[in-house]
Amino acid sequence: MVFRGVLVGYLLGSAYKRRSLRRDALRDSGTDTYNLKLGYPEPIPIHLDTDGRIQYSVDVLNGPPVDCVLMDDRNFAYYTDGLECECYERGTVYCATAAEISFQLSAGQYTLMVRQAPEASEEITIPGDSCVEFAYSIDAT
Repeated sequence: MVFRGVLVGYLLGSAYKRRSLRRDALRDSGTDTYNLKLGYPEPIPIHLDTDGRIQYSVDVLNGPPVDCVLMDDRNFAYYTDGLECECYERGTVYCATAAEISFQLSAGQYTLMVRQAPEASEEITIPGDSCVEFAYSIDAT
């Protein structure tokens, strides 16, 4: 695990509480498109009944780069409370316009938080939303 969670928990914990949209947990495979506003992360729940391999790709179609931060249930609760939390390095990518990630996880509940990269807003003068295509595959065997 990596400890970039202080930034994640502090900056975005309260933004998650403002979201009213809750999604079902990811299973099998699929593709979604998200329009992300700065300060409004998109929580993507992942549920594994057994140990499994998670693969996802993210492509920013237009707008600023994004962060994809993976955390377990306990750390997600810390995150939503605005507290310091930890994330999984192997499932996390920062300031990306395109990425393909593959990793093994134990059975359990996880959340992949997709958000506009806050450090990108300081370096890049692209205003507005990030249009992100997110494709995933879950092989729980």
